[in-house]
Amino acid sequence: MEPKDVWYNSQQANFFEEREAELAGVVEEILEKLVEAEGILREVGGDIQERAMSYWVPHIYQALQNETRWLGGSMITAEDTINEIENMVEDLRATPDEEEEEEEEEAEA
Repeated sequence: MEPKDVWYNSQQANFFEEREAELAGVVEEILEKLVEAEGILREVGGDIQERAMSYWVPHIYQALQNETRWLGGSMITAEDTINEIENMVEDLRATPDEEEEEEEEEAEA
């Protein structure tokens, strides 16, 4: 790997690492607002609360982090997307020696 490629990968890694942190922050804000919405629904109560808690509230939780207190799930969650970006950053930051070692370990397995 050429030195310019290492620099470029480092720049890409920094960029994606920042995007990962931003996305994680947005997801955290949404979760905080969802907890706030649940509090409002508890105050309203009755059928309105039951319908919301049976449909859209769990859908949002599932889409964000595959929350396990409800049945079903989301094929790809926001949490999955954040993890994918994190893995991409790790790949970009891997040195050529680390990549070769990983390839050798995979070949031996």
